Amino acid sequence: MNHLGTVRLETERLILRKFEEKDIESFHENWGIDAKTHEHDWYYKINTIEDTKKIIYEMLERYNMFPLHSYKWVIELKSNHEVIGNIGVNIFAEQHQLVEIGYSLSSKYFRQGLMTEALTKVVDFLLNDVGVRIIVANADSDNIASINLLKKVGFNMDATLPERKVSKKSGKVVDSCTFSIINKNFKG
Repeated sequence: MNHLGTVRLETERLILRKFEEKDIESFHENWGIDAKTHEHDWYYKINTIEDTKKIIYEMLERYNMFPLHSYKWVIELKSNHEVIGNIGVNIFAEQHQLVEIGYSLSSKYFRQGLMTEALTKVVDFLLNDVGVRIIVANADSDNIASINLLKKVGFNMDATLPERKVSKKSGKVVDSCTFSIINKNFKG
């Protein structure tokens, strides 16, 4: 892979860039304390502004420690410069050019095509500029919006792992759906 790190990317309505310390308040208000945003998010537990600061400082530390191997974007609206979500990529298996992608968006901005726009841009960057061979993503079976998003961006469902989680949204046991997109132009 041709590691480039978290480079600034732009779409018609969005700026995808590195987290900055100045993002703390906007990120907390638009994303951090939005319970609906975190209905399917198992990674972050946010209750206070201090929790949000911790997340952003963690990101800043990763940029410094792994400048070319850290892929963590904040999603900023061009229209008002509000920070409304994030996209993160973990290098899952370097030797196989395999990465895992995750994303989250403030519920105030659901159903506006913003995450489709952002995710499409990042996937294109990973496949064409970084040279990733396979991108993997996971979604809870009750997260229909995320499943539809992944399909719209070009991911294929590879597997359904039965009864893997207790849904934060419903409290019921749900399946975990695994998706991937394969770089058809990969030259190994």
